[in-house]
Amino acid sequence: MKVEGGGSWSLRGGGGDDLLFLREDSGTTKREELPVFNYERLRVYAEARVLRKRFRSLAMRLPKEELYVTSAQLRRSALSVVLNIVEGSQRITGKEQARFIEVAHGSLHEAFVCVDEAEEDGLLPAGSADALRSDVHRLGGMLGKLRAYYLRQA
Repeated sequence: MKVEGGGSWSLRGGGGDDLLFLREDSGTTKREELPVFNYERLRVYAEARVLRKRFRSLAMRLPKEELYVTSAQLRRSALSVVLNIVEGSQRITGKEQARFIEVAHGSLHEAFVCVDEAEEDGLLPAGSADALRSDVHRLGGMLGKLRAYYLRQA
């Protein structure tokens, strides 16, 4: 998987909790010279960033009169998913970390409902929400696993 800023990442082998984390592939890149923050090792962080871009793309398709309403709320809630993953990863206790992941999970569904409601109101093409549904479900599952991991660390 290519990650913004260069470098190539792949899942660690094994199973269980290992699937939550990424590892950098061998080879030298400019990215290897920079410090890596612990959230950058989270697969869920990389996936959330990709999904945020998809939500943002849909937000930009909304009519201008929705710029400060649905569009802004959609962009904020999608960004909140990523930001809460980051903020949670920087907390000290597993309980604190898990709480931020809960907020990220809520924000993920908030963004999805913004798309669903905009589609229902005829502001987005039919099928916009359905195109995101499986990705939202998958990311929600990943967030749930990360939350459980953090709680086991508490």
